[in-house]
Amino acid sequence: MNRASIRHLAQHAVGTRRSRGAVLLGGLLAVAAATGIVLSQIDGSQPSRASSAVAPVVASAAPEAPATPSPAEKVLEAQFQQQPNFYWCGPAAARNALAAGGYAVTQADMASKLRTTTSGTDSAFDVTRGLNEIVGADVYQTREIRGQVATPAETGQLQTDVVRAVTDGRAVVANIVTSAWDTNGISHSFDGGHYVAIVGYKDGGRIVKVADSANPNGDGTYWMTTDNMATWIARRGYSF
Repeated sequence: MNRASIRHLAQHAVGTRRSRGAVLLGGLLAVAAATGIVLSQIDGSQPSRASSAVAPVVASAAPEAPATPSPAEKVLEAQFQQQPNFYWCGPAAARNALAAGGYAVTQADMASKLRTTTSGTDSAFDVTRGLNEIVGADVYQTREIRGQVATPAETGQLQTDVVRAVTDGRAVVANIVTSAWDTNGISHSFDGGHYVAIVGYKDGGRIVKVADSANPNGDGTYWMTTDNMATWIARRGYSF
């Protein structure tokens, strides 16, 4: 083979390589366009991501609406009644609690529902059952404070329960025993046990308003710290 033939074959080979390179380069450019990659050099260096590439959109969950906080103070209208005898404190307290929530019932109605006798009303569980016969099943619940005195946790729970119930329009009925002092320093003593309604609170529930059907003064209500109220309930329970 002469030199001219060799030169022709070499030029053909170079042309072929250039043609294949052009095809390869065209393919790379097509892929780059589809993926947003800029080929800044055709010399084997690393490609860079185009600054105009669109970042993926990540959907974020809508924020939850904050719970409505309870007011620092709320008092229900007690529509107070005194009890007519010494053993109807349970029916009177239940009636006063329901009246504060807008229910029209009599003490006689509640005496029947609470199964009250001349010995009184047995327990807060009877009160809860009687209240739910009026307002609907499982609306009221019973919580006991079983020790001789209320623990800080039990006092805090009473505060929470009173605030939640009164905010929802329900007065609480408490079964109490022995003595407790109101915020005016007046002692209220019931060694044989008693029932009162809690119709309001203030200071975020640290003080509660008591509607006492055995109290002959004014509208029968007074304020008491929740600490004193919890210890007054100790060994008994309350409906909330």
